[in-house]
Amino acid sequence: MAASGTITKAIRTGYQMRIVWSTTQSIANNTSSVTAKVQLVSTGSSYTINSSATKNGTLTVNGTKYSFTFSAALSGNQAKTLYTKTVTVAHNADGSKTCAFASTIGINVTLGGTYYGDVTASGNGVLDTIPRATTPTMSASTVNMGSSITINTPRASSAFDHTLTYTFGKATGTIGSGIGTSKAWTVPLTLANQIPSGTYGTCVITCKTYNGNTLIGTKTVSFRANVPAAVVPSISSVGTVET
Repeated sequence: MAASGTITKAIRTGYQMRIVWSTTQSIANNTSSVTAKVQLVSTGSSYTINSSATKNGTLTVNGTKYSFTFSAALSGNQAKTLYTKTVTVAHNADGSKTCAFASTIGINVTLGGTYYGDVTASGNGVLDTIPRATTPTMSASTVNMGSSITINTPRASSAFDHTLTYTFGKATGTIGSGIGTSKAWTVPLTLANQIPSGTYGTCVITCKTYNGNTLIGTKTVSFRANVPAAVVPSISSVGTVET
């Protein structure tokens, strides 16, 4: 994955065509602003092009084609930008995106005794994945029922909020909705009813991340919930009676 890259096509010794691309992300919108430049490049001082005619070219970014005109005149050791285009590219639901690039330039010049007409460069850029669903964490790995624990929700964008629910045995419930970066929650003492013959159990917290009304994704975290000693059944003495 990358935030920028270069696709190179060798025309002949000393000459190249390049597509140079770079990106900036919008985490909230799950999109990237992609800027692509088409360049004609000389790799040495003696590699020049003398041409005054207007040439035609195309650039395709993520399936959309754009046309442009350019001059093929080139100085030695020059990386000449023929065309620049910035477009907004939507990422997949999981934040990933592979963007296709292609460009054809009709240089229509003779280099080293050989005529070159259309030159094409193409390739794919794997864009940096945009973080999406929040991965929740707990302030502690163990807590007594009836006590408070904090659920941390480090969201990828301030536009995101969360709905938190819990499951313990057969008991389920909603902790809250519209939650930003954290939520303090008192673990219900009534969860002890789910483990009549035990002193602890695993509570699973489900975190759903939303951008407005759009569900971004769902992730879970768990912790150990202990029955407080004050409510654990105990035997103070054992008596026997002769039959």
